[in-house]
Amino acid sequence: MQQHRKSNRVMEIETIQKNGASPKSLMSRGNFLLFSVLLFVLGLTTSVFISCDEEEPITEVPKPDEPSTIAVTSISLDKTTLILTKGQSCTLTATVKPDNATNKNVTWSSSDVSKVKVNANGEVTTVTTGEATITAMAGGKTATCKVTVSESDIAVTSISLDKDTLILAKGQTYVLTATVLPNNASNKTVTWTSSSQYSIVWMDNDGKITALNVGEATITATVDGKTATCMVTVPPIWLCIYDGTWRPTYEFEMIPGEEQTYYAVTSPTGQSTTWKSSDISKVTVEGSYGEGKIIAKAPGTATINVTYSSYTVSCIITIYDCFSKDYVTINGINWATRNVDTPGNFATKASDAGMFYQWNRRIGWSATDPITSSPLGHSWDSSIPTGNTWEEINDPSPTGYRVPTSEELSKLPIYFGPSISTATIRKTVNGVTGIKCGEGNNTIFLPYVGRRQPNYVFLGEGYYWSSTEYGSSDAYYFPNPYQNHMGRSYGLSIRSVKK
Repeated sequence: MQQHRKSNRVMEIETIQKNGASPKSLMSRGNFLLFSVLLFVLGLTTSVFISCDEEEPITEVPKPDEPSTIAVTSISLDKTTLILTKGQSCTLTATVKPDNATNKNVTWSSSDVSKVKVNANGEVTTVTTGEATITAMAGGKTATCKVTVSESDIAVTSISLDKDTLILAKGQTYVLTATVLPNNASNKTVTWTSSSQYSIVWMDNDGKITALNVGEATITATVDGKTATCMVTVPPIWLCIYDGTWRPTYEFEMIPGEEQTYYAVTSPTGQSTTWKSSDISKVTVEGSYGEGKIIAKAPGTATINVTYSSYTVSCIITIYDCFSKDYVTINGINWATRNVDTPGNFATKASDAGMFYQWNRRIGWSATDPITSSPLGHSWDSSIPTGNTWEEINDPSPTGYRVPTSEELSKLPIYFGPSISTATIRKTVNGVTGIKCGEGNNTIFLPYVGRRQPNYVFLGEGYYWSSTEYGSSDAYYFPNPYQNHMGRSYGLSIRSVKK
């Protein structure tokens, strides 16, 4: 009986399956409504619980940085033309920019490998006569070299010099230029010789002549058996300055108001000379016999000509415009071009002394006697100024400037070594002794106007405060701002830097 019922059930299932429905789907139809209600209730309950919870921030996982590619901007070769004979080799050198380009690999190719070959290292080898272009490529950029191949060596037909005669005063130099023809000569290496190499004219391997002493010498240029000559005369007069040694000088840099003594040495010595300036609005000169006083007047260039007998030697003077601005830049620091005068003001000229100041105090004191103060009405305070730096409220520098630190003062390009005398570095500007710091248009002049004590001014040197303390009673000053220090109650000059 049970077996019969079972078989009937099996038959029902099989019939349903044949009609495209499964027992599971049949059961789902019966329970679908109930199941849907349960899902709705569960979903509502879940959303209520979720809405009651605090939302947690979603943190995005950062993507790893992709490596950046630095493209090649240019490629160049050390040679753009080559003239070789059959069977010769030569290695070209390629330069790829920028230096940090991602891919600096260079590929080489020849426009005609039957005449010229090139390997992966840039080595060029000639095969037969003719021409070919070697191309170097990197990062899509190219550079080329034209190679001409001749059957055998091409002989030199001539050599010539840019000067046949030359007059050079002692200490002067000149570089001769040789022209070798034809342009495609196989050997264009020039050999230089002097007939008086060690006594009158020195000749180097690159055509540079240096006049050593009075006299004459013949310079000979030789290549492939061909020669060319130049007669060099060293006249019996030469110019020099004295900066610890007697130094032949034919170019000199000055600043407005600067004075410089030049010396003319004649052979025989002590002969009469005449001195002239090509532009007295820029440079004046007063001199006779062996000494001339040169004074720079205004920015520009002028030539000083000194004549003895039939010979004239010249010196080019360049005057830089370094005082027309309030400050110049030296080693990255903007330096005022004049000393501090009364509190909040600069002196009128670069050579003016300005006023003296005690460290970390704003009252100015006169650079000459009798002593006066600015503002007026103050008496000299002999007590030791306090503080561990020069405070802004006590800084007498004009607006936008301040007293420099000892580190800043140390960057002024002046060297006080044991082998250099103070006379070597001292200059005179507008009649005032001092030192120049800097170069060209970025030069300052620091007048040596001494230091003040209550009853007198000690002259002869230059003293400039830094804002850096040394202990509780001293502070560093220039020169040698890391070695020299002085009592804070002395009155020294101030050369400010721009904030």
